[in-house]
Amino acid sequence: MLREKAGFNQDELSKKLGYKTNASISHIEKGRSTLDNITLAKLAGIFSEADLHWLITGKYNTTTLKLADILAPCITPYIDGLKQQINDVDKEIFGLSFGMSIRGEDNLKALKHAEKIKENLQKEHDLVLGMLYKITKQP
Repeated sequence: MLREKAGFNQDELSKKLGYKTNASISHIEKGRSTLDNITLAKLAGIFSEADLHWLITGKYNTTTLKLADILAPCITPYIDGLKQQINDVDKEIFGLSFGMSIRGEDNLKALKHAEKIKENLQKEHDLVLGMLYKITKQP
């Protein structure tokens, strides 16, 4: 079994995959549950000797299917959406900044809130973009 060969127990693997309990791993190993492509991609990243095609089909492939080939088309629209949200919040911040002298303290609270939202969106954007970069640089 791939998990055991790699030296993981069910608890360790379940944590790496983001499951709360090892019951999910048990169900997968017994064929009671199936995996979505994102989880399969995570497994391919954890178990370097298992290629994604083999994880999906159970058959070896002579051409290597890279993790980026599957994830990039899914992640890129998400990154674009984050960029758009950041731009929208920027416009809101500009509008709030422009009206600062007119509206007072309520406007200041809204401005600080909008800046915090932008900061969080930017962090998420940078994190996801960094993950995509790492994935595309894998051999």
